[in-house]
Amino acid sequence: MVELKTKILIKTNQIGYGLKLAAQLKKMGLNAVVSSSFKQSSNEKYKVILMDYEDDNIPKPEPNTQIMVLTNDDDPSNYVVHKDGVLFISKALETDSICSMIEFYVTDQPHRSDIEHAATGIIRRMGIPMKMKGYYFLRTAIVCAIEMPDLIYNITTDLYDKVAEIHNTNRLNVERNIRTVIDNAYDRNPELLLDFFPYTVGKPSNADVIALITDNIRMGIF
Repeated sequence: MVELKTKILIKTNQIGYGLKLAAQLKKMGLNAVVSSSFKQSSNEKYKVILMDYEDDNIPKPEPNTQIMVLTNDDDPSNYVVHKDGVLFISKALETDSICSMIEFYVTDQPHRSDIEHAATGIIRRMGIPMKMKGYYFLRTAIVCAIEMPDLIYNITTDLYDKVAEIHNTNRLNVERNIRTVIDNAYDRNPELLLDFFPYTVGKPSNADVIALITDNIRMGIF
């Protein structure tokens, strides 16, 4: 749960945009304040510091504080980038998406065992066979996407690389094996797999399945 004393500092020269983000965060029950500077009392701690990319004074991340930097990058592959402990988020994303990402960082994240249990249950109900290697690659991908939400925006690169690192293989092998188990489940019983999607979709892609399961777990739909 989010503690009421938890604070989110939005540091920006675009006060109007900052107030828009703060208003959305407050609707979500989060305590956000807007400032054009980092002036604060010595005992005041922020869970998240969100600031503009134009400001060169990016503070060094402190324990239990997530630094997020808003950029103007309109390349979809750079919408969310994690580097040196700082999360860079493009303003090209909708306000709701940015605020949802902030919410994830200030709320208690589920334990890995809980995520694995939830992911396993959904994967099995989709008819994806356990005996195939891609089953385990898919479950790892979901766990990583929950624990590191920025990876979901770069599935074919960052997420697959992370899964490959964990399983001591390569990105192409991860992608191919996940594709194989999804195709296998679809070919055996397409209705069983497609019933999980709240929208019309043909044979789902790796990204479709990973994003769907990840979102369901985050929303507690499992």
